[in-house]
Amino acid sequence: MVFMSHAIEIEAVSKRYGQLQALDKVSFAVEPGEFFALLGPNGAGKTTLISALAGLARPDSGSIRVMGRDVVRDFREARRALGVVPQELVFDPFLSVRETLRFQSGYFGLSRNEAWIDELLFKLGLADKADSNMRALSGGMKRRVMVAQALVHRPPVVVLDEPTAGVDVELRQSLWTFVQELNRAGTTIVLTTHYLEEAEALCGRIAMLKKGRLLALENKDKLLAHSARREVAVKLSGPLPASLAPRKLRDDDGRAVLQLADLSELEGVLAELRQAGVEVRELNVVEADLESVFVKMMNGARHDRLPHPVQEGAGALLESGVPDHRRAGADRADVPADLRPRAVQACRGLSRRRLHRLPDSGPGDDVDGAERLRQQLQQPDPVQDHRQYRVPAVAAADRGRVLLRLPAGRRGARPGGRRGVIAVTAWFGLPLPASRCGRWFSPCSAAACWARWV
Repeated sequence: MVFMSHAIEIEAVSKRYGQLQALDKVSFAVEPGEFFALLGPNGAGKTTLISALAGLARPDSGSIRVMGRDVVRDFREARRALGVVPQELVFDPFLSVRETLRFQSGYFGLSRNEAWIDELLFKLGLADKADSNMRALSGGMKRRVMVAQALVHRPPVVVLDEPTAGVDVELRQSLWTFVQELNRAGTTIVLTTHYLEEAEALCGRIAMLKKGRLLALENKDKLLAHSARREVAVKLSGPLPASLAPRKLRDDDGRAVLQLADLSELEGVLAELRQAGVEVRELNVVEADLESVFVKMMNGARHDRLPHPVQEGAGALLESGVPDHRRAGADRADVPADLRPRAVQACRGLSRRRLHRLPDSGPGDDVDGAERLRQQLQQPDPVQDHRQYRVPAVAAADRGRVLLRLPAGRRGARPGGRRGVIAVTAWFGLPLPASRCGRWFSPCSAAACWARWV
């Protein structure tokens, strides 16, 4: 007998890929009939968690249950209770829409499912495309077919992984209308999306992930009330009183934007304005939204650091146990905000088809690395097969300086087969300590690494 108190129960789930901690002891539960949002930036671990939920990835530790069924020990029943709309568009190009849904029904032993298939086609606006080949559909229509596939076996729990990506406004509205009907009928919905206004309008409870860790799990209204500031924009007849200057955030088209910890402070602000003899000609209260809360939560979570602190000098880094270059990207740190514009500019300006060797320089030489790079870009390609020598990942970052690793046994590795390390700044403006580092690198790879950060 299975005892069920939650639609989904995730308990201390961890998952590691090499040196990347994709999930770190994540725990939460989703109640039956709930509309639940799972939010986070790219790389937060959302898709990994959904893969574990669907039984496509096995957690290193912890447990996951769907409608009381363990997804590892009782995979068949757990999977039968779950419908997943994946982020990627996956379909058989040789089947029609109806054939695709019939085929999906067969996975769950449903040989007579035509009535429900017809209803899905109608409610998702696919009835006139039922006999069309999947290849002939637009991206938005294909996304709708993915939703229909997830619902074809009538699961009590549905996971939507960015279901409206690439969908136009009209299709999006009708899709959400249908999903809300399902939820009102008792279906549990778990939504991941980058459209935060959708999560705010639809979901009752919200979980936020960053780098595999659960940062927040709260009712939407409480999350908005406790985590976001209020702003009030006032247009005044005179200058803002000095007593209110600490509250001022900015000027906006002739209005002073003031910060309030709570709306109860508004009366006190108005009283100070009256006491100063300043008339309020216009007042607009800006309520908190989920986007501002999300940004605040993500920017406030800066506790993730490199497991091996970057030391001065590449030689020290070589001895500090930096992970293998194939997994080194997992240990990257956040790019300092003041370097991001220059990093973007550098990425856009770099050649994507060459490897370049910077001239030798000692650790103490004052060399303009950016100028040297520009000179190298104007010279013929020193290596014919650029693909073989491309640097795969960033190992670490410290104060804007990026340390790239080269695989051993390839051109550019240090003599004796040791892996080389290259230090450059966000805009490639510092010299390489050539006596301690390998000196070959690919601008293409550097640009790709920065693109993951900025």
